[in-house]
Amino acid sequence: EHVTVPRSVMPLKPVQKPHPPLYFAAFTPEAMELVAKYGSGWNPAGVPVEGMRQMWASIRARAEALGRDPATLELIVRANLHVTAKPIASDWRPIFVGDRDQLRADLDATRALGADELVLEAQFTSSVETLEPQLALLEEITELARAG
Repeated sequence: EHVTVPRSVMPLKPVQKPHPPLYFAAFTPEAMELVAKYGSGWNPAGVPVEGMRQMWASIRARAEALGRDPATLELIVRANLHVTAKPIASDWRPIFVGDRDQLRADLDATRALGADELVLEAQFTSSVETLEPQLALLEEITELARAG
């Protein structure tokens, strides 16, 4: 009614059939339904491990109810790192925020959850302002992850 799209041609098609993998960073029940129905996997960020566990179980159960094999879905967790010099001493600490020991605990908990991949993102650490410290931090966190 408000927009006219001219006839167009899209000659390049995706190599994957029927489409490229679809990963959703979904948090509402409606969006998690899309993961269960159409997704290749779920990509949560900032969700505490217990919340991820519950939401992931819900997505997998719904996929199964829809006739999909839940084992085909992947859990790819995005870790928005904020590294601090001292531990965060609070009852509610966001996941992947804290000192290196706290980050190690988060890495271990994510591994125990059965995540297929963990995407480490260092841009949220205030001391990381240029590429070199960001790469150094990512290497350090990667070593923490490998040590587990």
